[in-house]
Amino acid sequence: MLRATPKARVGVMGAWDRLGEQAKTLAAEPVGVRYQSEPEVSGLWAIPHTAPVGAAMLYVMGGAAPSSSPLVRRKVAGHLALACGARVVVPRCQFERGRPLADATAGVERTFNWLLARGFQAEQTVIAAEFSGAWLALATALHLAQQCEPVPAGMVLLSPWTDFECRDASYRSQRQVDTCLRRQDLLVLAASYAVDRSATAADHLFANASNVPPLLIIAGGDELLLGDAMSIARTGIEARVDTTLHVAAGMQHLFPLYAGSMPEATRGVERIGRWMKEVTHLAEAGSGESHP
Repeated sequence: MLRATPKARVGVMGAWDRLGEQAKTLAAEPVGVRYQSEPEVSGLWAIPHTAPVGAAMLYVMGGAAPSSSPLVRRKVAGHLALACGARVVVPRCQFERGRPLADATAGVERTFNWLLARGFQAEQTVIAAEFSGAWLALATALHLAQQCEPVPAGMVLLSPWTDFECRDASYRSQRQVDTCLRRQDLLVLAASYAVDRSATAADHLFANASNVPPLLIIAGGDELLLGDAMSIARTGIEARVDTTLHVAAGMQHLFPLYAGSMPEATRGVERIGRWMKEVTHLAEAGSGESHP
């Protein structure tokens, strides 16, 4: 299904808008989950019928506002909630044109701490992040660890993009098979982020890393950002971070968004669910319902 979509020639945000609309329309509607708006983070909750008290997933969007709306991730949030057996909160996108990346990172950290203040437990909370949101998630976890603050139980990085200079060889070797992204468009988007782009690569993010939570990295085998995913995994392993990399052969950027309508996407979400249950020990925990 993803292979059949021609590459957009309207810029990366045009491609991002199209991807969001595809996720809204082509992904299957989750069954057994309810949704609730969350004004405090300008986002939404996906809540399975039964979920352990104190467990949650914080889903960090990538791209840039206003194209990245929590509503376009409603279905995948629902599928993740069902697979993980936990509530999923999707706040507003932290990326805004010209906003310093440090401010966006602080926004993710505030949301994580907001969850803890609401009674969710760090050891039962996972941060999942897509695309450029992976940079924010990594930077947040590293800052929390360096400050000796509670860190999430783990982080899931979906098609992560952290090298805002697009230096990896995969940006050229994968350009004929990626149907969504183009290097020149990514560089335009990166220029809108107020940051020193040379300091965003994985090796800089993991500098002086300690107490960094486990990582699950998922990427499509045919996507432009494959090299970023592999670089993060390699650097995480070198920093002695518990790191798992899964590359789905023939898959495109953010393929898990199509859970329920494409077998590979459904398996990707199921993989995330199993992994979250392992790192949070949710499989061993009792379940109970409470308001988020």
